[in-house]
Amino acid sequence: MDYLTSTIIDSVIEGMEIQTSMAPGFPQFTRRMTGISRAYAIMVFPPELDLTSWIQVAPDFMHYIDHVNDLFSFFKEEVSGETLNFVSMSAEVHGITKIEALRKLASETAQCYERGSGLLRASPDAWNAYRSFCVGYVGFHALSVRYKLDQLKL
Repeated sequence: MDYLTSTIIDSVIEGMEIQTSMAPGFPQFTRRMTGISRAYAIMVFPPELDLTSWIQVAPDFMHYIDHVNDLFSFFKEEVSGETLNFVSMSAEVHGITKIEALRKLASETAQCYERGSGLLRASPDAWNAYRSFCVGYVGFHALSVRYKLDQLKL
């Protein structure tokens, strides 16, 4: 439902001046709606696992999933002139450069991963599912031509 709503919002706000200084929660609001992190964060764990072994990581895991995508998407969005993205709006909200916002987001995303790892270590099956997903998710983004990372000549 969020995704469908977000497609309507995105089409309406295209070209609109975003008043992020007066609406500091707007970047996260739109980000959470446009992503599918809730589904990923829940479906990663095998159904036979006790919910109590992993449910507490869900908020940080959703943040991780959304923002790994934002980190990898930034270059593609920047070269195409897109400004209605999480990094650009966050920079505006915090009064910092986009590069500073990118670094801040990378640090916060890494912290989410570390907290999730710490919570899940007591449950090897949950930890393995989480770790495997995270490694594959980063690998998928790093290798996808969609993000134009090959243009960076890294």
